[in-house]
Amino acid sequence: MQIIVLIALLASFVTPEQFGAPADGAGDDAPAFNACIRSGLPVSLKKDKTYILRSRLERISGNSFVLDGNGATLVIDSSYPVLASDCLFAFENDYDSRDVFKVKNLYIKSYLGPKFKDASRRGDTYVFYVGNCAKAEFRNVDFEDFGRYNNLSFIVNAGANMSLRDCRIVSHSRSAQGGALWLMNKYREQLRLSLRNVDIDYDTHDECLCVAVDAASELSDMKLRAKISSCNFRSATSVDNPGFVILYCHSDRIVPDIEAVFRHCSFVTEKGLPKRILAFQSTRSPAVPDNHIAASFNRCSFVNKPAVYSDTGLFWMPHKTPQTRPEQYLMRFVKSSIEVSNVCSVIGDKDGETCGTLEFRACDVRTDGELFVRHYNPGAGKLLIRTQGSTMHCSAEYVTTESLEATRTSFLSNSVSEMKMIKK
Repeated sequence: MQIIVLIALLASFVTPEQFGAPADGAGDDAPAFNACIRSGLPVSLKKDKTYILRSRLERISGNSFVLDGNGATLVIDSSYPVLASDCLFAFENDYDSRDVFKVKNLYIKSYLGPKFKDASRRGDTYVFYVGNCAKAEFRNVDFEDFGRYNNLSFIVNAGANMSLRDCRIVSHSRSAQGGALWLMNKYREQLRLSLRNVDIDYDTHDECLCVAVDAASELSDMKLRAKISSCNFRSATSVDNPGFVILYCHSDRIVPDIEAVFRHCSFVTEKGLPKRILAFQSTRSPAVPDNHIAASFNRCSFVNKPAVYSDTGLFWMPHKTPQTRPEQYLMRFVKSSIEVSNVCSVIGDKDGETCGTLEFRACDVRTDGELFVRHYNPGAGKLLIRTQGSTMHCSAEYVTTESLEATRTSFLSNSVSEMKMIKK
């Protein structure tokens, strides 16, 4: 064994087989993976091999971790000893500009079963946890959850400039909480995220994608910039949930500055309960003038055809402070199509808490319900809706003009030949 270890240390990469991994789809390969992790060298798996993790992985130390699956399959067995809150591949050190975390060409199958009988218990568990790291990359990685674990997230990013390319995520976590991707800035003044050609099929309670800032350092101002292109989000959830995507500030002592740009993405809900497209949330007082959370959707498509009627609408921007200015929270749609059925409206606000600005530019919007629903709440901030060069189809006989600025916009009704504009 000492000779094998010496040869491994002199090589440019290591394989689990060098440390005794059976790699036969039956034996436990975790001890060999731990030896690879301790070597500090890139880890290379063999094509068409199946590796099984039945015992615990060690935390990753050093300045880098590189795992090239070469088309192999990695199985998280149902017997894997998960703690109350846990992560499998955990990488977090003091920040160093040399820190790199890379995973590519790998198929991951999780068979972690229900951990708690009470489905409302979280028990957060992450397949990959990347902490204060300079750069993280995932390329051609497929992840599928077969076990319906209480709360299993594919990736949690705490402070790395991260990119995902050509990845597929299928998750069926059974808990009341748990997003597939939690991408956060907890340590840096500014962080950049990039997703391209990523498919997410997710039918659980929580959102598919979280883009957030959270304070684990002494910083008071934190920025996060996300670019999401050619990605597909699908849901057939049977439980209520906040949305496909949530942008939020999770600390009351920092000033958030978050911007997310979506291009050529699709969002589909065709059965089960409806899923909002996007939610904004901030634990910091929205009255703070420097707060800024914005999302833009360019040439995106939205199809929301749930099996169950809902009065939630597709967008949620909950801020109860009346001093909030609409420009602090912006949601913009450009050359996008939105199709809604079995939902009361495109924009719902049943609690009267929505504030911010919603813009539709050159969009085609169709719903079998109303377009905009606004319930007056004297304690809420102002909601502003702008439409320009768009076509709006609905089944209502009128459109309320409260908070609505329409330019070169056609409002068409399925029930009457001419819609009325009513100010409320």
